[in-house]
Amino acid sequence: MSTIPIFYLHGLLGFPDELNEIFKDSSINLIGINWYSLIPSNSFYSIQDIAKVICHYIRSTGHKSVRLLGYSMGGRLAMQCAYTDPDLIECLFLESAHFGYENKDQKQNLFHDFLLKINHIKTLSFEQFLDYWYQQDLFCLTKLAYSNQDLFQKKMLDFDKICELMINLHVSKQPFFIDVFHSLNCPIFYITGLLDTKYSHHAKSVSNILNQFNYCIISNADHNVHVSNPSLFKDWVLRYS
Repeated sequence: MSTIPIFYLHGLLGFPDELNEIFKDSSINLIGINWYSLIPSNSFYSIQDIAKVICHYIRSTGHKSVRLLGYSMGGRLAMQCAYTDPDLIECLFLESAHFGYENKDQKQNLFHDFLLKINHIKTLSFEQFLDYWYQQDLFCLTKLAYSNQDLFQKKMLDFDKICELMINLHVSKQPFFIDVFHSLNCPIFYITGLLDTKYSHHAKSVSNILNQFNYCIISNADHNVHVSNPSLFKDWVLRYS
């Protein structure tokens, strides 16, 4: 097993230590990054801005080569980190992360539709938002797996910051990462759940384009594989570590 550490980037409503229980009995050196704390203080920033400070943070720990594991929004940040500092990132583990869109008109339409949605979201309380968020089909198993304590912890997050992140890091604002990885040698290991039909189809599409892309679709899992099927998620990470 490789001794190179795996740094973890959580998703929009996640925490840097959320995988600790899964890997507590393994020899993997997993280091969660609290990337919320690295967000620029101004209200307007980009995925590129956050990736730069993440890479700087990793290098400040003394590591010159790492593996990066990112879930959902954290996965998109991980891809941007590999593009920002390719010498730092040895390989990527991506869980249900989108590679972006190539067509500019499609991006504009997606963001326009999203602005209508975010305007509605901002009228909700954070508790109402969490109910709305986890009622989505892509979390059909995750919502059953979360305990009251899990949901209570999420309610401690800053709702205004969450909305800000959703706007600034919307998928329409990121690069089309397939083009990026054509020029990089970074291997990519991708996992998602079969019950998340959008991302399982996305994984199959990307596999036909990128040579360094290896994917795994877990049958009894949704968008959040590490919650809906933690044992198979652990097996997947161990297999490629």
